[in-house]
Amino acid sequence: MYYINVISITLICSSFYYPPLFFLGLGLGVFSFFSVVSFSKFYLDKKCVIFFIIVLGSMIPSFLYFHDSLYNFKKFALIISMLFTSYSLALTKRGDSDFLTFSWFPLTVSLAILAIKASLGISAENVFPENSSNYISITLFGAYLSYFILTKDFRLSKIHSVFTFLILVSAIYAEGRAGVLLSSLLFSITTTPILIPSFRNLSPGLRKTIKASLFVVLIASIILGFIYLYYNGFLSKLVQRGLYNGPRLYIIYNYILQLAELNSIIFGLNVNEFSAFGLYGFNLHNSYLDVHSYFGITFFFLYLAIISYSFFVFWKEGYRYFSLVLLILLLRATTDTQIFVGRFDYIFFTTFMLLVISRRIIR
Repeated sequence: MYYINVISITLICSSFYYPPLFFLGLGLGVFSFFSVVSFSKFYLDKKCVIFFIIVLGSMIPSFLYFHDSLYNFKKFALIISMLFTSYSLALTKRGDSDFLTFSWFPLTVSLAILAIKASLGISAENVFPENSSNYISITLFGAYLSYFILTKDFRLSKIHSVFTFLILVSAIYAEGRAGVLLSSLLFSITTTPILIPSFRNLSPGLRKTIKASLFVVLIASIILGFIYLYYNGFLSKLVQRGLYNGPRLYIIYNYILQLAELNSIIFGLNVNEFSAFGLYGFNLHNSYLDVHSYFGITFFFLYLAIISYSFFVFWKEGYRYFSLVLLILLLRATTDTQIFVGRFDYIFFTTFMLLVISRRIIR
């Protein structure tokens, strides 16, 4: 089942480039679930069954409330499919070095497609047929976290610094403010713990040489990065607006205004019925608002509880790097959709199920 899961996640992560791949990847994930269940003679972990029931139970009131417009029908089916896919991922056994190599496949394929499109002269804004270049960093963050999901190895190793550097380069190419800032943070928290212990075992002379070389490379990279961003208008936009984002604040403000009625708070909000959101294509540009919009307050707080529990348990168990990477994705969710009730729900559901089934499954 491992290789089916790898292909499934790779297709899901690559679906921003080619949208039909999402349904194929999700279908493989559901197939993997039924295969796992049949191999175990239709046995399901009782704790996970309870989790399934709680998640579905929290969505059903909103699903029934919007039954006339079918506003959240697709999302309801999506979450069920993601639960099935996540169960299969959670039960996938850990493997050896070959296993670990294939687990980088979702990220390497996403990076390769992006590199090919960039080499063909395709601008970042035209990389995705249905989404803006802002989603480049989201795609790569999700694909990077998928490595941990597939391996069940939540430790930091040297190879991570290479991939996070490539993510940073890709974010600079995409020019999104949130993507560049959070990719820089990701690269920093990845390389710092790796470099500091390495220097301690070297001779003073060699240490100075390496530090000087790294300093030169760092300065050169910063200068080249700034030159690229300057000629592409990113820096002027950042200087003029900083982190301020009028459209997104406008959306949040109007969303809160529409919650005046109790039904909207409890069951969610069909944004397609409000012209205020039409100005930005009825895109809320916020994954947290997306969750509430489709399934209301109960599912919203349940989702937050799932995420919070996973974050704090992994932190407490000593896997703080993974918790920080998870936090970066959660911060990215504040400025765009598709992270929750979208393409990457399997990340949060799988991590939670791993802890529910047995904490000993992680290492």
